Amino acid sequence: MNQKERDLYISKEFKDCMINLASNPIEQIESELPGCITDDLLINFESYYKAFIEIKSYEMSEKQLYLLNEIDKIFGEMNVEPLYIYSEEDIEKSDYKNILESEEWNTIRRYSLEFIESMKWDLKGLNRYKQVGENIWHKE
Repeated sequence: MNQKERDLYISKEFKDCMINLASNPIEQIESELPGCITDDLLINFESYYKAFIEIKSYEMSEKQLYLLNEIDKIFGEMNVEPLYIYSEEDIEKSDYKNILESEEWNTIRRYSLEFIESMKWDLKGLNRYKQVGENIWHKE
């Protein structure tokens, strides 16, 4: 993969990550099923945040950089409570409302939405995992 392809890949993955963070809790869960929803949301952000900044910081406003920094800061300071959900049937039985509707998660959601709007990105439907083999899942 050359540098241009790498930059495009990171930009796409980070955009998807931010759309996921800006989405409502049910959409977030459905996009990350099955597994630990909160860890997946955090890991996706951490995986692409710094690389995205390296690629795009020269094109971004101070406000955009501030929003991303604040999201990173909240994740760094909060105790990310695990939220394991393995099927859509388990959603209502889970404690997702207490976890994903906490003050921290709502602030992350608000900052993410503000960032997406400032980048003029569409809030398209989120990709979902599909089982393609025994214990093998691929996001489509």
